[in-house]
Amino acid sequence: MVTETAGAVPADAELCRVLDLHRAGQWTACAVGDPYASLLCLEEEDPQAIGRRLRARGAATGGLYQSPLGVWVVTEPALVTAALRDERLTLRPPALDGPGGPLPPLERAVPLEEAFLYGERADYERLGEVDAPAEPAGTFRERLRALGPEFDLMADLARPAVTDAAADVLGVPAGDRDRFHGLCEGAAGAADATLCPPSLGAARRLLASVAGLREMFGDRAEDDLARCVLAAVLGTGCAANLLCEALAALLDHPGRWARLRADPAPAGDAVEEALRLAPPLRLRRLFAREEPEWAGGRVPAGAELVLAVAAASRDPDPHPGPDPHPDPHPDPDAFLFTRGTRKRHPPVHADSHDGRLADPQFAVVAPLVRRYASAAIRILAEEVPAIRRSGPVLRRPRAPVTGGTLEYPVRRR
Repeated sequence: MVTETAGAVPADAELCRVLDLHRAGQWTACAVGDPYASLLCLEEEDPQAIGRRLRARGAATGGLYQSPLGVWVVTEPALVTAALRDERLTLRPPALDGPGGPLPPLERAVPLEEAFLYGERADYERLGEVDAPAEPAGTFRERLRALGPEFDLMADLARPAVTDAAADVLGVPAGDRDRFHGLCEGAAGAADATLCPPSLGAARRLLASVAGLREMFGDRAEDDLARCVLAAVLGTGCAANLLCEALAALLDHPGRWARLRADPAPAGDAVEEALRLAPPLRLRRLFAREEPEWAGGRVPAGAELVLAVAAASRDPDPHPGPDPHPDPHPDPDAFLFTRGTRKRHPPVHADSHDGRLADPQFAVVAPLVRRYASAAIRILAEEVPAIRRSGPVLRRPRAPVTGGTLEYPVRRR
């Protein structure tokens, strides 16, 4: 995997100029009504409402369209799946290997190659999966029992417990645990920064955190280093966010939460549903090395594509009704999408034949993400069955890829 940066990070004044110009371009596209740009900019609006606009815009032109930002936005579920599986599409931006220009692209301004976010498909396939054999239930239970009657689900439980569990798996020494927590939190916006320019301060903290993680695991072999950094940069944040999304969906459907309280064993089904309807990576950026056949000749070689994974995952067409549903006569208190329904109704991020995750990068950390989120939901159902929200859920700013939860206040009863 190529790990050298494409050039030195610019000084503060120049970096601020570049980030501001990229952000201004996104706001300009938003102002003319582009729903993709709206996802990047309108943080206060309902992302599901923007997703419906995005699907409608794509449906008018066969499931994909070219945004005023120049990228091809893919919105139709089958096309999103085809793009994720297409070996002619790569996560590595060609600008990293070419000459610079008057306005450096975002991947040069905020270089994240050292976070292993811009690898080739073959690199991620070679890495395999981050092994997550340890059952993290004890970590979550211990953290939860130490909390008071009111706490923040993300800040007090999800993020620290997930990071503790990941530190166990990755072999982080006890003396480095506090630093590891800080570095994971500082790197939480990495995936978002591939599409949305962070503020200057956030960019500096992000790059410093990635450098710190590489230093922490610097004695590992190259592939093990990549797995550790991906688990820290991508896996911990995805798992913590997925836990928050899964609980939110359960609290919005009291009947399902009641069933899970009575029998916490199917906690994994709640996570599978959240993984589909609120995927940890809502937008995916790819580049066409060759013209993709599934695009019907509309997307040329060299084009940049953005896959609207979250919007496509909620496309109602495969399952008529106001929301996607695999059962024409649903039980309102049953989970809609479980491991048992994956073969009949595969999510857009899965291979349609065997349910394997088609996103090569996320596949590296997916076992860790699933296991940790499932364990946490089960522990919450067992330990705090009367849990409820005690205030509004806040999202991290400029987080269109992860929809990262910032605050999630809850009370035990």
